[in-house]
Amino acid sequence: MPPEKQSQGASELSFESVERLRALRDLQWLTRLRWFAILGVTLTAGAAAQLHLLSTPIWPLLTVACLMGIYNALLDWRFSGSAAPETSRVLRAILGQMLVDIVALTLLLHWSGSWANPFAMYFVFHAAIAAMFLPRAQAWLVGLVAFQLHAGAVALEAAGVLPSYPLIGAERAPGLTFTLGYIAAFGTMLAGVVFFVQTIAQRQRQAERQRVERERVAVSLERLARVGEVSAGVAHSVRNPLHGLLNCVEILERRLKGDAEIAEITSMMREGLKRIEQVTARLLVLSRDDPLRKQPTGLNALVREAARMVRAGAPKSKIHEELDTSGDGLVEIDQARFSEALINVLDNAVAACRDKGEVTVKARIDGQRHLARVEVCDSGSGIDPAVLPRVFDPFFTTKAVGEGTGLGLAIAKRTLEQHGGEITVKSQKGVGTQVLLTLPASNGQTARLENS
Repeated sequence: MPPEKQSQGASELSFESVERLRALRDLQWLTRLRWFAILGVTLTAGAAAQLHLLSTPIWPLLTVACLMGIYNALLDWRFSGSAAPETSRVLRAILGQMLVDIVALTLLLHWSGSWANPFAMYFVFHAAIAAMFLPRAQAWLVGLVAFQLHAGAVALEAAGVLPSYPLIGAERAPGLTFTLGYIAAFGTMLAGVVFFVQTIAQRQRQAERQRVERERVAVSLERLARVGEVSAGVAHSVRNPLHGLLNCVEILERRLKGDAEIAEITSMMREGLKRIEQVTARLLVLSRDDPLRKQPTGLNALVREAARMVRAGAPKSKIHEELDTSGDGLVEIDQARFSEALINVLDNAVAACRDKGEVTVKARIDGQRHLARVEVCDSGSGIDPAVLPRVFDPFFTTKAVGEGTGLGLAIAKRTLEQHGGEITVKSQKGVGTQVLLTLPASNGQTARLENS
């Protein structure tokens, strides 16, 4: 695959996909790191035994290293065939790996000098890794478990509850003051490391999220630019012959009037040509940069007309209107473009309620904020949370092939932004969807027209 296509494919990945791949790479890195740790434990234990530094046999240390190796091999085998498992599953595996390592390190230190062994600093290493790779709660859990296990083992050894295996030449039983100071310093160090690394990791994740979002927006803008280049040719190359074909269909209908079979065929031809014309018109709306032709427009009247047009083509769907009863608020808009945006939103709501459900369109003026709000709610199938962030991407659609172009919400978003407003979507799978269109009221005022 060419590098530019690889870059474009990477930029189209959602942040969730990036996080999933990152978590899997983190787990694979940790499994490789553990093999080095196991080798280091084996060599260090062997060297300490040869130098007569241990007061305990070497076999407990080698047993712990062997169990770590078995666990690591099983973990590596479990995820070796997974292309991209769920992020939560990978994070649970990393958490389990951290906890197993902490238990193993506690046992190794208990049998090789405990507080006097300089390898106790490896607890800090594990706390830093947990803070770097795991969510906040899990990272603090790893730090807490490390503190409880090591500090508890040191305290119980100092109290004589657990047997002590000091390094040769080290003090056998530290005093109470030293033990309390050691535990306090150990706990403070772990907490500081978790907090510091967790803060840096969160900032890095936030920066990664922003980078992915910027790349996604850049891809959308690039697509829009390409659409703009193509649409000018489409306007001249397609629409003129298209209108000629429609005229030919009308001539055929007039000349062959009375033939039911021919009438059905010409009706299908007309419907297909009209659909092509609609797609062409939407491409032109999305790409054109001509200025808005704003004028004060009654919000209620505009919403009524849009609902009437959509209702005519969707007899099986129920569309209810809840309009501002205190009057018809004025909004300064390009009526044609905003109507197109609202109809696109209503079309999607009706399509979601094709089998069952209702569509409600609400319009009101917020006098305190000087905003006009149009809300379209449906009780249809809802939108999958995985695709909800992409609903405004040009050419992205969840409809079947031939039923949608993926341009409706992209056009609506661009139209609202050109008017200084915004459009937001909230949805719950199987419950319904809410689309909110917000616009500035006319001249910042909540002007009212008298009801006629």
